[in-house]
Amino acid sequence: MVFMGYLGIKVYGRVFGILIDSRNKFSLSRLQIVLWTLLLMSSIFLFGVLKGGNLDIVVDPALWALMGISVGSTASAVMIKGTKAARNPNTEQWNILKSGSGDVNHLGLLHVNEAIDQARFIDMFKGEEISDFAYLDVSKVQMFVFTIAIWLAYLSSIIGFVAEKNYSSLPIISDSLVVLLGISHAGYLTVKASVKS
Repeated sequence: MVFMGYLGIKVYGRVFGILIDSRNKFSLSRLQIVLWTLLLMSSIFLFGVLKGGNLDIVVDPALWALMGISVGSTASAVMIKGTKAARNPNTEQWNILKSGSGDVNHLGLLHVNEAIDQARFIDMFKGEEISDFAYLDVSKVQMFVFTIAIWLAYLSSIIGFVAEKNYSSLPIISDSLVVLLGISHAGYLTVKASVKS
């Protein structure tokens, strides 16, 4: 966590800079991959230390599936944003938008902030295109809630294992939770892939 904070300060001038994407906005995909990386890697490290340096720790395959979903979702989100950045907005819609809200910074169909210091936590829950950047995206809110709920539940399981001095394996995660998170990601990516502008 300290290392990620250091990188954020060094590159972006902000402790949570690692969560800021190339649009100068906080990214929900980045938050997810950072949360799961921090939790799983620090847990493996902690269990290894508590076992006297022995890293023979059993990791549930469902956890790797969960990490795969987060990494795959992040990669897909980057590709979708790249495709939208390469598209030009509809001229008629663009003229209406500009007349209603003044100058709008954009890269293709995507709304962008001019500077890193304009990034806000609320960016993670708002639309990305020039037509919906001022509005909440329910699919992002839903995915954030699912992610935080599952992450906190897994953290409490790890704390329970430490309290019981069970360091031989990480807690097992329910396959149904992985499926639920997979469905949440699929819905999020489907909404993200649809062009709104």
